[in-house]
Amino acid sequence: MVSVSDAGAGLRAGFGKVEISARAKGAELVGYPYRGGGALSIRDPLFARALVMQCGAGQVAICSLDVLYVNEDIVEAARRQIARDTGISAECVFVSASHTHSGPFDDDPACWPEGLHAKISEAVAEAQRRLEPARIGAGFGMLYGHSLNRRRLEDPVDPAVFVIRIDDMRGRALGAYYGFGCHPVVLGPDTQHVSGDWVSSAARTIETSLGELAVAVFGQGASGDVNPLTDGVRRRFAESRTVQARIHELPLAGESHYYGNRDGTVDQFDIGDRTGGSFAEAGQLGEAVAAEVLRVHRGILFSDVTRLWTARITAGGSPSAVAGPAAEDPWQGRGDRVRPRVGPGRPLEVMVLAIEGPDIMLVGQPGEIFSETGIGLRRELRQAGIRYPFVVGYANGWRAYLPPARAFPEGGYEVLWALEMGTPESLQEEVRAGVLKVLDDRRQVRTDAKVPDGRAGGPVHQ
Repeated sequence: MVSVSDAGAGLRAGFGKVEISARAKGAELVGYPYRGGGALSIRDPLFARALVMQCGAGQVAICSLDVLYVNEDIVEAARRQIARDTGISAECVFVSASHTHSGPFDDDPACWPEGLHAKISEAVAEAQRRLEPARIGAGFGMLYGHSLNRRRLEDPVDPAVFVIRIDDMRGRALGAYYGFGCHPVVLGPDTQHVSGDWVSSAARTIETSLGELAVAVFGQGASGDVNPLTDGVRRRFAESRTVQARIHELPLAGESHYYGNRDGTVDQFDIGDRTGGSFAEAGQLGEAVAAEVLRVHRGILFSDVTRLWTARITAGGSPSAVAGPAAEDPWQGRGDRVRPRVGPGRPLEVMVLAIEGPDIMLVGQPGEIFSETGIGLRRELRQAGIRYPFVVGYANGWRAYLPPARAFPEGGYEVLWALEMGTPESLQEEVRAGVLKVLDDRRQVRTDAKVPDGRAGGPVHQ
C-alpha cells in the first residue's frame, strides 16, 4: 500500500485531454475480424484523458483511453515516462481503456510513432499543469433498458452509473470521472471508421454541458458479458423466431424458452452479432449515459479529502487448468495480435485507488469482468464501509476475459479465452479476498498511526 498524501492538506486537481487519433485514418481496426481494409475516416476523434489529484506533497493520476485495450508493456512504459515527465510515482498511475471496437491496435506505430505511452504521459502532464485547489464528491445513478447480458439473457446487467464531480473553489466544473458497464459495440464489423462508439457521444455531451475546458474521464465498468440494447437489436429480437445468446453452444441454452428452437437459420438472431449498428444508435446510448451522469452530477455534495492512497493485489498466478487452445469467436475475433502480450499463467495485477474523505474507491482489473462480479464486489465494499466503490475493467493491462468461478463449468468462448491464458477459476475470489485484506490493513495502519488528538499520522508506505 502506498499513501501519497498528508492528512488535512486539502485537494488540488487538474484534467488533461490529448487527441490520439490524428494518424488513425487507414489504420487496421481492432475488435472484429475480417473487416478487410483500414479505417476509411476518423468519424469520432479518440482521446487520452487524464485526472491528476494532489493532497499534500503526493499525487495520483488516472488516465482513460479510447482504445480496445492497453497491454501491460505499454502501461509500464507510460508509468516510467510519467515518472520522468511529472515526478508522479509509477505506483500511483491508473490507466484504463474504454474498450471501443472501432479503434486502432494499442501498438500501431503508424498511429503513434513515439508509442501510445507517450500520449498517456502527455495527457497526465497537461493535467498536472492545470492543478488548482478543488472540491470533490461522488454519487451513483442507474440506467435501465439500454443493455443486455449477451452470454445468457437471464444473467444480470449492472445499471450503476458512477460519477465523481470535481469543481474549482468558485464552483466551476473542472471535470468529472464517470463509469458505466456496457460494451462499446453499437458499431459492428461492418463499420470501417474510427470511433469511440457510444463513449465518444457520452463524453462530448458531458464535456459540453460542464463547460468549455471540462474533461470527462471514463472508466468502463464490469461489461465483459454486457452488450448495448439498441433500437436495432430490439427490432431483430422482434423479428426472430429463434434468439441465441453467446452461450448458445452449451446445453444450458436449450433449457431456456428465451432461446427458442435451433431448427433453422433464416430467422434466428445471435445477439452477439453486431452488424447493422449505426452512429445514430451510438449517439442515443451515449446521450442516455450522459443524461444520467449529469443528473447525478448536479446533486453531488462535496467532502474534504483526508488522504489519497493506492494498493496493488497480485492474483491468478496458479492456473487450475492447463492453458487451452485459442478461442475463435465470429463477432469478437481472435488472432495473434489480439492475444495479450504476456504468457499464460502469469499473475495479474489488480490496482486499488482510494480517496478518503468522500470514501471513493476504484478497483481496476486488467480485462473483461462479468457484470455479476462488479455488482458483487461493489456490494461487499459498501458493506465494508466504502460508500462509493466502482470496479473498472480493462485497467492497467489486458488479460482478455476474467470470468467468475461459476462460469468455468459452463464454458463458452469467454471461458476458452481465460483457459488459454491459464486464468484459474479462483481468480475472482482471490481478487475479492485481496481487496478486503487491503481495507483491513489500511484500517490497521490508521489505528496504529493515531495521535492523542485523534488526527491521522503522516504518510505510510507498505
